[in-house]
Amino acid sequence: MRNTLLLLLVAASPGVRAQAPVFPEPAKMPANVISGNVPLRQFTNLRPQYERVLGRRTSLGVRAAWYFGGDWPGSQAEAFGRYYFRPTAPAGFYGQAQGAVFRHRGQESYFYPGPPGPSTTYSSTSFSGAGAGLGLGYQWLPGARKRLVLDGMVGLKLYLEPFRGYCDCSYEGDWYEYGPGSAFNGRLAVGYAF
Repeated sequence: MRNTLLLLLVAASPGVRAQAPVFPEPAKMPANVISGNVPLRQFTNLRPQYERVLGRRTSLGVRAAWYFGGDWPGSQAEAFGRYYFRPTAPAGFYGQAQGAVFRHRGQESYFYPGPPGPSTTYSSTSFSGAGAGLGLGYQWLPGARKRLVLDGMVGLKLYLEPFRGYCDCSYEGDWYEYGPGSAFNGRLAVGYAF
């Protein structure tokens, strides 16, 4: 009985109580990300982007694109949604869906058969359209403060070259292979999170 009383007194004393282990708090994830593309070949376009975190795994964003080089100068505006598979938005592996509107200028060539041979006339025309795309990517926020952003994405998009009506003409340059309507949708970006 005496041993039981002694054990109860020792257990009730404040210095002997077991304490829960203390773990450092995880770094709070930023809610906003701004970034810009990194040119890989020629610097022919500028694509700033803004992303806003909505929840633990989702975000929405907008991207603008200005094409000032090549055969298709013009602009695009895109809205996108991302789902982050892990660990939490805005960092980690994600899937993206996007919709876009665009306005570009291209050079048309008209071919006229006739003697002494076919002739070609060139003119410039502007057109607008819409498109959509899907992609997979990874966004990394290295360091303890989570401010630097590195983003890489690959995907597919469909930005249709507008139907030109009853015109015996074709566009100079390749809209689908090298131009802004390219089916490949890749992005390598650096940015800042806050």
